[in-house]
Amino acid sequence: MGDTTLALSAGRSLPAGDIKLGIRPEYLTLVPAQTDGALAMTVSRVQDVGTHVMLSADFEGTTLKARLSTDAAQLTVGDTVWLKVLGEHTCIYKNEEIVE
Repeated sequence: MGDTTLALSAGRSLPAGDIKLGIRPEYLTLVPAQTDGALAMTVSRVQDVGTHVMLSADFEGTTLKARLSTDAAQLTVGDTVWLKVLGEHTCIYKNEEIVE
């Protein structure tokens, strides 16, 4: 995600060079602004599917999808939200292989 810097939790380290983050939609969570491990994103789509809401949000040209509670249905396209992307369920990949 460009030059964005996120702090890792204690005990986690990254390999040198380019990496990719992998996280399932059910593990992305809405958090207050400036929360460690979170990024500010722009809502691009909100789909209320009954039991949950599928939120699409853009960050620097990358779209992330979050599976949220139905309380998130009040969000609208163009809103700014903070999604926590670093957590215990975040996988880190280098050269298409998981490293953490």
